[in-house]
Amino acid sequence: MLRPDIAARNTQYVLYLTPNADAEKLLSPDLQALYKEGFAPDDETYKRLEWIVRNEKTAAFTNLWTAVRGQ
Repeated sequence: MLRPDIAARNTQYVLYLTPNADAEKLLSPDLQALYKEGFAPDDETYKRLEWIVRNEKTAAFTNLWTAVRGQ
């Protein structure tokens, strides 16, 4: 997934955003157009996002996820 060509192929298949900037250049023209139209969050959107901070207060989430994956 670190190789741009593989990340681009994966993005084309699953239609998720790719964090690989070099892969964006390899996407189909249709997908590149969607990225330009706002399909991918821009800097202003990122400023409004809320992020989960991992600490002792969020340990319940980590413990639950560990239990789910262990089954």
